[in-house]
Amino acid sequence: MSDFVIRRVHSDEAKAFATLRREMLTSEPLAFAGSPEQDDASHPGIVRERLREEGTVMLGAFGADGSLLGSMILRREPARKSQHKVHVFATFVRPEHRRRGIAAAMMGEAIRVARAMRGLEWLLLSVSSAAPHAQRLYESAGFEVWGREPDALHHEGESADEIHMTLRIAGSS
Repeated sequence: MSDFVIRRVHSDEAKAFATLRREMLTSEPLAFAGSPEQDDASHPGIVRERLREEGTVMLGAFGADGSLLGSMILRREPARKSQHKVHVFATFVRPEHRRRGIAAAMMGEAIRVARAMRGLEWLLLSVSSAAPHAQRLYESAGFEVWGREPDALHHEGESADEIHMTLRIAGSS
């Protein structure tokens, strides 16, 4: 039995989620396109608003003490012609809690949630070349690379490519 649980983030946890978001953007600058000084999701009020958005699911990994150890967001495309797709992003586990299966458990829950969405066919995500461990996790969950944007992110003289991945979930079991 694990010492963490994966579940949806509740509105009263918006402050913890916003704090984790700031930590993710600060500690892994080449893994995420956002930056702390420009990221509106680092504010609890914005997080609460996003929690109410139709087609958005914020997952959290919570420790036995209730602390937020990691996060993942699913956002369904709003345009009618694209509603068969969900984007997975903002996947992060605090460094001191890595290598415990938390990210894999969040991905498993994300896939389960997505399969329950009516009319959904594809999960899409992008991963930075600066996070090869994340790419391996996504590949182990069945995602496949479909494209690569060279030199997509720049930070303090370094750059990283953005690798685009997809997983077809329609008709799968």
